[in-house]
Amino acid sequence: MLAYVERYPLSFLVREGLSPAAARAYEAIGFVEPVYVDDEPYYTREEVERMFRAERIRTELGANLIGAALVVEVLERFGG
Repeated sequence: MLAYVERYPLSFLVREGLSPAAARAYEAIGFVEPVYVDDEPYYTREEVERMFRAERIRTELGANLIGAALVVEVLERFGG
């Protein structure tokens, strides 16, 4: 049985305040793995939440993109 997974287009992320460059950078480092439909990336809710969590770390703590992604991964792995 296939499970339905809701996905959000890049345009949704942009409306919510994430830059297209940041989304592409998160994809480039393997932090998210969007599905492409007609050349537009679509992200799961979990991926959207991960990117916004990392962006909050970047803004509030001054971390760079890779550092913020690493912090999110560590928090997910070890709790927090």
